[in-house]
Amino acid sequence: MNRHTRPLSACISSFSQHLSRRKPLQNRSFITTSPQYQHVTRITHSRNHANTTNAKVLPADKPVEEEILPGYDPDDFCPIDPGDIFNDRYQAIAKIGFGSVSTVWLAKDLKKTGESSHPYVTLKVSACGAYDQEEAKHELAVMRKLHDTNHKHKGFQYIRTYDDTFEVEGPVGTHVVLAQKPMREPLGQFRRRFKDNKLPPKILQGFMQYWLAALDYMHSEACIVHTDIKDDNILMTFEDDSVLHEFEQRQADDPMAYKASSNGRKIYQTHASFGKLKSFAMQPLLVDFGAAHRMHGAEYKLFPIQPRYYRAPEVILGAGWSYPADVWNLGVLAFTLLEDHHLFHHVNTLDSKYDIKKHLAQMYALLGPVPQHMLQRIEGVCRQHFEPEAENDEGTMCDTPRAYFGGPYFDREGHFLYPDLVPENFTWEARAKSLEGEDQQMFLNFARKMIKWDPAERATAGELLKDEWLTQHNVVV
Repeated sequence: MNRHTRPLSACISSFSQHLSRRKPLQNRSFITTSPQYQHVTRITHSRNHANTTNAKVLPADKPVEEEILPGYDPDDFCPIDPGDIFNDRYQAIAKIGFGSVSTVWLAKDLKKTGESSHPYVTLKVSACGAYDQEEAKHELAVMRKLHDTNHKHKGFQYIRTYDDTFEVEGPVGTHVVLAQKPMREPLGQFRRRFKDNKLPPKILQGFMQYWLAALDYMHSEACIVHTDIKDDNILMTFEDDSVLHEFEQRQADDPMAYKASSNGRKIYQTHASFGKLKSFAMQPLLVDFGAAHRMHGAEYKLFPIQPRYYRAPEVILGAGWSYPADVWNLGVLAFTLLEDHHLFHHVNTLDSKYDIKKHLAQMYALLGPVPQHMLQRIEGVCRQHFEPEAENDEGTMCDTPRAYFGGPYFDREGHFLYPDLVPENFTWEARAKSLEGEDQQMFLNFARKMIKWDPAERATAGELLKDEWLTQHNVVV
């Protein structure tokens, strides 16, 4: 390492003066290959480890945690208590997250206790409903492909796959379990540690190198499109295992509050406050592959993907999407992280519906007319069918992009059909005010390579790693 090269952790530390004083926030078409598990096992319930005598009991008539989520069925979730042992190896410590199809627990790997290796894992325990199982097995199939393809690729270390997988038998069905590397917090929470919720440019430059390396691995080696890149799906690693050890010790004095579910299962209130940062020796890993898709050759897909704010034009217009959709997604996210506002803003109506016209109007203001060859492709593809059907904002079940998103939105010359909606002064420079002069132009030159109408004209993740904006400071990742 020469004297002009700086580790990324040092770059983060140099921005400690930007930390805000906000309080920590509280944390949270399938591949049909059926993964084979080592075995189905039972949970060993420990009566000696966890003392819930002093734990607060929550009102039984007030929904909490996963109960609040749409489609909740208490029988689908696996009953878990602190101290329970999974697969004769992993002992549950505390619930640290939940979702509509799983709960997440911090656990200790009993086979590593006392060793110098890291003894903690998270256990993502899926629900056992038919759809939940299909979704869990789809995610596992994607992660297995990512896990097994090429460990030597630089990008492999910047995605979170799994350390172990198995099934456990619950009262009404089996539950897929993923043992994974513990993560401290989502990127969205991490950036709230900085002034105005903005990542300083040098940190963003380093982080973009991580994520582009991860996408290069996913696209060029594993042939997988993530489709759901947002700050909730990028997690920060722990700076030191001592943070987890201290968190474990606190559980005895501060046990999780709980309530009894209608079926007798205890629903614990998430404990996910890990205390103050001890250092900035952290990495942002790309996670959550439940919406990811495997690609084959030059094929394209048509069904709706991506968070609204980050949705690529080929998805909306029905031109067919592939790997470049991830590149667009990451390029738009870069503005969110740099400016604390979306590049394309207010794309939701007051009743939370997707305002497609407003979204496309902003794209048009920034990018100009849609290229002729892309318009021709849209007309040839947008009425092709996808499976399964998807419900749009109007409650209509749709099986083509045109039916789902509507349209047409552009005339034969590529001009937007609703000119009154096109915003004025919507320029690249106006959307990147945190930067000035040459720094701004270098960032915008980088962003323009990612944010183009035609996906075929966007730079690949591997090509973007060589961009001058990323290489100018020679940050080691």
